Amino acid sequence: MVEARLLSPLTPTSTASRNPEICLIFQNSAGNYELKKPVPASKLRESSLSEFFEFFAGRSKVPLESLDCLTFSFFFAGSNVEVLRKQGGEDEWEQLKTNIRRLFGFARKKNPKKRDFAIWVDIGDTTEVEEEEDLGGL
Repeated sequence: MVEARLLSPLTPTSTASRNPEICLIFQNSAGNYELKKPVPASKLRESSLSEFFEFFAGRSKVPLESLDCLTFSFFFAGSNVEVLRKQGGEDEWEQLKTNIRRLFGFARKKNPKKRDFAIWVDIGDTTEVEEEEDLGGL
């Protein structure tokens, strides 16, 4: 009986057999991240620029008219960051999607066993956040 178990094929765990996936983690109106409700990358892939902003606004409970831009952070790819402007047009939107595919491909080659890749999406341009002045420990 022990020999039969040793010879039977191993079935991969669900994590090991899954294809790598990208998900989006949205910041909400309170400034928190919706970690328990990630958005599949297919939503980004299948949306136009205006559709994505509308979806983000609804999901994050932020008035659409107050969203000028979103910041996408790719911590899986060397902390790359891209800012997408609502008025940037479809060319800018398609370029972001292309950049995501490239970063994802790079990250997969670098770490082929990794299965989950998250893109953090912040309200506004977080690259322009002013650093606090160093007050010497005060």
